[in-house]
Amino acid sequence: MAHVRTPGTTVLLILASLAASSALLRADAIQLHSPHQLGGHPETIFHEIHIDLLLSPYVVPTSDNVVTFTLAVGEWRRLDEGVNVLSDFLPGTGLLYTNGNNGFDLNGQGSVGGGGSGPVEIEFAEGVRAVGLHAEAMVLGPEVFTFSAYNGPELLGTFTVSRVNGQQEDGSASFLGVRATGKDVITRIVISSVVFQLGVAHENEFAFGPVSYRAAPGSRK
Repeated sequence: MAHVRTPGTTVLLILASLAASSALLRADAIQLHSPHQLGGHPETIFHEIHIDLLLSPYVVPTSDNVVTFTLAVGEWRRLDEGVNVLSDFLPGTGLLYTNGNNGFDLNGQGSVGGGGSGPVEIEFAEGVRAVGLHAEAMVLGPEVFTFSAYNGPELLGTFTVSRVNGQQEDGSASFLGVRATGKDVITRIVISSVVFQLGVAHENEFAFGPVSYRAAPGSRK
């Protein structure tokens, strides 16, 4: 039987074609699973300032950008792996901690106050092509990290990483990484976490290590 293309069919085909073209042009990002996937020559922010508590927002100027770290509530706490925390980061790694566990003695000096909580927002004054960091929940158990990348108000993508955390100090903390595709850039990422322990959900209580990012084409770097 012959298939006759009616005017209505032609319109539908045109609309389908336009939709496909639109899908190719839409904002997008891909998840990265290791630091080497950042590519190029990333800039890295090390958390080496020797202060127990840091106000949120915490602003860090770099050679080509200004990066702002913001908690949903409270103040940041600085930790050093193997000194006042035991987790899966490499020994000596400087960390930023959401500080939800501030009521417990982590370093032999009692609580330092400033109790905080995520989600965590990391914002770039100039959009970047890719960003990555290692993070770990500060409650032992099966953890799930969720992180979203934005270009201004536009959501580029949301991703998850899950594992059972520990206290091995072997560099196995979860890697959270994302790269913008096409002509998009990343202006901020938002990170949250949850650990279920004995049936209780512990949300947004985590620490993360150095933050690396790759400048977008055409930036000052």
